[in-house]
Amino acid sequence: RLAVPTLLLSIAACASSSPAPRAAAPPPPLASDGASGIAGTVAILAGNYMPPTPPGTPGPQPAAGAPVHILRGPHALMAAIDRGSADYVATVTTDRDGRFRVALPAGTYTVLTEHDGAPYLNCFSGDGTWCTVTVADGAWSETQIVDSSDATF
Repeated sequence: RLAVPTLLLSIAACASSSPAPRAAAPPPPLASDGASGIAGTVAILAGNYMPPTPPGTPGPQPAAGAPVHILRGPHALMAAIDRGSADYVATVTTDRDGRFRVALPAGTYTVLTEHDGAPYLNCFSGDGTWCTVTVADGAWSETQIVDSSDATF
């Protein structure tokens, strides 16, 4: 007699629990060689740059190992990158000199890095979106990102 109520209780517990959210599978890695794509650098500028800037003040330093996020099309500011979004292409990592290179088909892309875990790009279009990079068929486009969040101007 105890088996039936225990079984019903187990079934009820399973039915009321919701499945755990599933993380979006990362897209496959992107090639660094191809007919077209984006190549660029990520650098960090930190310190006091208030005029007059003292002689010998260092300029932007390469951001080794920085994540570079690539999304299709223009995007407005966001608090986090949705890797499950249809516009999300991939994340690549800069080399020790802050450089990255990724093969992409022709199109318009938003290319960002991160600052303290949040999406970062210090370039905005007049319509409130981040600046974009356009890749032409058979050509490579260049971009530079300078994270100046920790600099004083």
